[in-house]
Amino acid sequence: MVGKVLLFALLLLAASACSQTETVVYIGEGEHWSGVYTLEYSNGAGGASEETFSTEALDIRYKGEREELADVAEITYGYELTNSAWRRTYTFDGESTLDDRELSMSQTALGAGPDTDLETITVFMEWDDEEERFELERQ
Repeated sequence: MVGKVLLFALLLLAASACSQTETVVYIGEGEHWSGVYTLEYSNGAGGASEETFSTEALDIRYKGEREELADVAEITYGYELTNSAWRRTYTFDGESTLDDRELSMSQTALGAGPDTDLETITVFMEWDDEEERFELERQ
């Protein structure tokens, strides 16, 4: 029995040693907004049967005073990669506002894996009648 437990523990240790986790960070700013995109991914080393697990997070901050956003009814923002795009829309009612000047979105995925070779990521912001696009650069 002890031998089976020891064998299982060694197999588990070997399997976890085959996975590689890496973090990539992109930072940039435009005229009104700044952003940080963080990608953390883990590639299995077991061949085609091993899938990639990734977590992506985009944090956006308004560079001006929060009072400037007091009358904004809706903000749409997101990012564009080579083969995909992701967007989110926030609608503000009379009670909720963008008090802290920050927006965040994140997702976790299991699958083919993200494009980790990109040097830049395009971020877009739309609010009221304004629109801004800016690049985040790989650090």
